[in-house]
Amino acid sequence: MAIDAPLRQLAHRTGSGETTGGSWNTYALHPIPADRPVAGRTVAGMACPECSRLVRYSIVGPDGLRRRRLGWHIAAGGPVALIPVLFLPALAARTPAQAVALTLLGVALLPVLGFAIHWALQNARAEDGLRLLRDDGIHTLRKAGATSDFNAAMEA
Repeated sequence: MAIDAPLRQLAHRTGSGETTGGSWNTYALHPIPADRPVAGRTVAGMACPECSRLVRYSIVGPDGLRRRRLGWHIAAGGPVALIPVLFLPALAARTPAQAVALTLLGVALLPVLGFAIHWALQNARAEDGLRLLRDDGIHTLRKAGATSDFNAAMEA
């Protein structure tokens, strides 16, 4: 899948707060006028329309984008390779009860590996080769339309 322009936009945090259930943020989104270079990496900047601060970013060419997506696919392959390892201890069990217990443990860990695979493949699809060069706590990159988020608090 080739893309000529970044999928994500510059997000300026416009609000934040906390509730009993967690914290929230709101963002103003602005398209980034970045053209993908033919090769290598380009560093550029834009003035944030909200605060006028210069926000510097880099964008990689098609080869760099393919490498980044390949890296996420390789990261997804790690958990896939671990699936058979979950069940190897069951083969070495001394009793049928041990074999059943170890098999159930392997089955119980499958959702964790499934989540890791899903997360890596999701990042591969979302990879657009764009990075902010400095984290100032106010500006991030977000998908178009993603103007808010909520982070649930973990109860102790």
